[in-house]
Amino acid sequence: AGKISFTLNGDLPLKKAYEPFTSARKRGEIRVQKIRQHDEYQLKKAASLVKKLFNKTFTGSGEKELSELIHQELKKWQELLSAFSHKAQTGHFPGKQAIELGLALVAGLLGQSNSFSLIQRLIKETNALEDFAEHFEDLDDFYNSQFQTWQALSKALNEQFKANRPTLEKDLSAKQALDELERIYRLAAPYDQLKSINPLIDQVQKINSQLVQTKRQVAQAQLNGCIERVQSALTEASAPSDLQNKALHPLQQCKKRIEHTDAIAQLTSEQTDMLSYEDDAYELINRHIEAQRKQDTSNKIAETAVVVPTPKRTVTISHADIMAGQTDNTFIETEDQVEHYIKQLRDKLLTAVRDGDRVRIK
Repeated sequence: AGKISFTLNGDLPLKKAYEPFTSARKRGEIRVQKIRQHDEYQLKKAASLVKKLFNKTFTGSGEKELSELIHQELKKWQELLSAFSHKAQTGHFPGKQAIELGLALVAGLLGQSNSFSLIQRLIKETNALEDFAEHFEDLDDFYNSQFQTWQALSKALNEQFKANRPTLEKDLSAKQALDELERIYRLAAPYDQLKSINPLIDQVQKINSQLVQTKRQVAQAQLNGCIERVQSALTEASAPSDLQNKALHPLQQCKKRIEHTDAIAQLTSEQTDMLSYEDDAYELINRHIEAQRKQDTSNKIAETAVVVPTPKRTVTISHADIMAGQTDNTFIETEDQVEHYIKQLRDKLLTAVRDGDRVRIK
């Protein structure tokens, strides 16, 4: 009934008491003591608190049964809080301080050695337990129902939109949504605002997809132009298949990257790189043409074959090359500088044309 306890050189649990009680030698050493018990008022007070904390109605009649119910419900809290704590350690998640507080509170209660002290401690911690019960409801809902929503928020800010954020923030609607997501992410207790996360992510994703698609289309159009020009030059030069493959391979790889990336910065980088790949392709083609010209010259001297006019090399003239001759000045501000610039451009163009080449302005 839980009203008395036994000791025999220390506590004697009931399940180990049979042998001492049936031993003439040991029976005389057993001590019987009355267990302190709470009065009816205290039990009703504890039962009422159990109803508030755990939503459990105590239907028993004694202190021992009430203690067992309290212990059972506290163990459930402890198991859930331990699971929440494990999840919380895997990243940036709210409620870590509340979880630690709850675990310490529950451990203190479960550490009581008997039903009297457990109920006594429960009543003593009434205010702390009632405050924590509100936090527990938020934690339980978050870690068991909203955890994936929070993971989606973390992924959106730290992975999904991170690369394109500088571009996205130039769009007012996207910036406002990202700022709101960031604000929620930094809250210590964001539980009442979790419902806003998915709609905000969808809003940013829609804008992000539009920006990426537009940028990809521009990059693809530019790349197609590069490939067409190089292919035309290869055809005109009657380039062998190995040369064609070597000249076009970097551009084809660039095409694959453009098709598969969603990073706007990378798309911009690919646009710059494709121009370099085009320059490299012309270098390969030009070397092939120069070799043909040497062969044609030998044929003319030997007069052993009908010479077919060799194709033109592609010479690239860029604004940067011309400005490099402007004596440490990257700006044109005077008439003399205008004349100098035009003269340099004219000389380069004429040199290329007189050499039988064609000019690509870059």
